[in-house]
Amino acid sequence: MLLTFRNSQCVHFYLCILFFSSFAISEQYSDKLNVHGFISQGIANNKGSNFISDDDGITFELTEIGLNFSYQLTDSIRFAGQTSYLNGGNRYDEGLTLDYLLVDWNFYSSNNSQGHFYAGRIKNYHWLYSSIRDVPVSRPSIILPQSIYLDAARDAAIGGDGLAFAYSYSNESLGKFDFTISSSFNDFTSDETRNLIGDFAQGNVEHKDDLQASLYWTLNSIPLTFGIAITDSLFNYENGENDILINGEIDLLRYYINVEYFTEKWTLSAEFIQEELQLSELFFNDFSLQRIGQGGFVQAQYRPNHRFKMLMRYERYYGDKDDRDGEQAFIDSGGAIPAFFSFQHDFTLGFSYDISANFRVDIEHHWVTGTARLTPIIIPDVVINSEKNWQLSVAQISYWF
Repeated sequence: MLLTFRNSQCVHFYLCILFFSSFAISEQYSDKLNVHGFISQGIANNKGSNFISDDDGITFELTEIGLNFSYQLTDSIRFAGQTSYLNGGNRYDEGLTLDYLLVDWNFYSSNNSQGHFYAGRIKNYHWLYSSIRDVPVSRPSIILPQSIYLDAARDAAIGGDGLAFAYSYSNESLGKFDFTISSSFNDFTSDETRNLIGDFAQGNVEHKDDLQASLYWTLNSIPLTFGIAITDSLFNYENGENDILINGEIDLLRYYINVEYFTEKWTLSAEFIQEELQLSELFFNDFSLQRIGQGGFVQAQYRPNHRFKMLMRYERYYGDKDDRDGEQAFIDSGGAIPAFFSFQHDFTLGFSYDISANFRVDIEHHWVTGTARLTPIIIPDVVINSEKNWQLSVAQISYWF
């Protein structure tokens, strides 16, 4: 692993000192140094699921605070980083996290081409919203579509310690092409391990192998972008003391396709995924499970003016494309796991309003059927998540500078 900052409090402290001290020198280096930040606080009404909290009702576990910087050392070398404090309830770990801390080398530049190498704790640039999900005001909604942007894997999906290569090419007749390939790794905390596998897991998940690539094509004739991506990741589970699980492997291969159409007032987006999951050992010797899940969303954003935005989204997710209603999974579990744990569909309506240039209010409501994307993922909690149909209302106010 190239860097091991993930849970190092001293690194977070050092990075915060770096951010704050930069204000003192920003006037002198204003042409090279940029410092930005955000504070976001939300309130949610959680009904019928443990998506945010284990209890129904009002929760304030929707806090995001972040600081980021970018320093242009030379014409071709740039340093950038961001640290965040997160409190998202059951969605992810509470506390400080290092989202990225990288060096960007612009090794090639011409009138129509750009080439970049990234090293350090790099960002994930491959999915439609993966590179902007770490900043609340950049996301199209408070809660991203869980069919693809699973919050339980938020830190691993933001990026990791490793390397990336990016190349863009523009052509007057063909449009713009952006190609990125990367490999990075993450440490999993005990809470993240339990969110992935189950509440009783006593061991740790290790990220052993990773390769991601994507290609985006933006047309010149019409405001339309197409994208394809692939991620191939291997995780090991090392059991702990008094663990009922044994050592095992989790292999996850995901294919993405997306499209986005944007005008002054409209943004129409769609993204679809197919994921091949393979579990080996883990529960007992010679255990093996293979399944292919599918999901995706279609989304419309409308801006009648520069302050107001409305959003409508519909998404579907199936844990097994050959058992979409979950009946076979229900039979295989001996009736212990209800069929609705095999899928999750969400219809979302929302709007946002910019009170000023730096303040925004977001409100959205989710009508959800199924529980396949609720934590824990592999061994679900059928006691707390006993409702097939559940709802989530969320409001959030954000300030950024």
